[in-house]
Amino acid sequence: MKGIKHITISNSRVKYSFDIERNITIISGDSATGKSTLINMLEGFELEGKKSGVTLKSQIPCKVLSGTNWEMNLSKIKSSIVFIEEGNEFVSSKEFARKVKNSDNYYVIITREDLYELPYSIRSIYEFVQVRGINKLKEKFKSIDKVTTNKLHSANILLVEDSKAGYEFFQKYCLDNGKKCISSSGKTKVLSEVKRINDDDKVLIIADGAAFGAEISKVYEYILAHSNVNLYLPECFEWIILDSNILRKKKIFDILDNPSDYIESREYFSWENYFVSLLTEESKNKQGQEYSKNRLKEYYKTEKVFNKIISSIDRSLDKNKK
Repeated sequence: MKGIKHITISNSRVKYSFDIERNITIISGDSATGKSTLINMLEGFELEGKKSGVTLKSQIPCKVLSGTNWEMNLSKIKSSIVFIEEGNEFVSSKEFARKVKNSDNYYVIITREDLYELPYSIRSIYEFVQVRGINKLKEKFKSIDKVTTNKLHSANILLVEDSKAGYEFFQKYCLDNGKKCISSSGKTKVLSEVKRINDDDKVLIIADGAAFGAEISKVYEYILAHSNVNLYLPECFEWIILDSNILRKKKIFDILDNPSDYIESREYFSWENYFVSLLTEESKNKQGQEYSKNRLKEYYKTEKVFNKIISSIDRSLDKNKK
């Protein structure tokens, strides 16, 4: 399944209206903010249809998944939006993650826990807010630009999640500019690594926003208490290269403008996987430019190409800050 899915659900007392654009969406927030009410309305409609007093408008079926028989029940659900209420412990299991991978469903999970087995985006974590009496979804970390610098050179240490091609790129940037580059060798180690850095240093954390959702709460909390640390969370390193336009293909910008129209949930566990695949495919027939996530080709380190990517990063950072 791919594309943005719009959902409107209402009864005589309350109305919800929101869009789902990724295969994994997290709805967080405090108690009494309408999360359980949404699930109850969906369950009522699923059991009784219009007799429940609920009106549901959706392009595709909406299903509620819960209980100990979740695995058997999920096997019967296809091409649907699957809603899961808080308290269902299976959502944190490896078994559930395996079911989500290669699934043609979208999943909306109501939880205040960090789900480390799932690669969900920082941009797909939401809370409910009321707008003119309608419950809508608001990005929980939309204000992340408050801890985003507007220029790459403002930091003297870059802490990157990547340990392969992305790390090679930023390591070259640091060597060229008298800075230090540190790899955390994975998203789960970003927080522990940044805690080891001296408070006198200006640090920029660079991580793949498309799959950093389980880490963002603790990292964001730490950064709010440490003014010397900033964040840059593009979708992934491959997205940065694609956004720089070094491949000079219009279709890439069409994709970047509306990625959900192109990213099939059955094929890609996260948008990061898709952008890696896209860059690899679009560069494969260009001699010397073939992209590999494991090792960065010299082409990407040549002065003209390298500077173009750096300029694109600075534009992205500046845009995020506005």
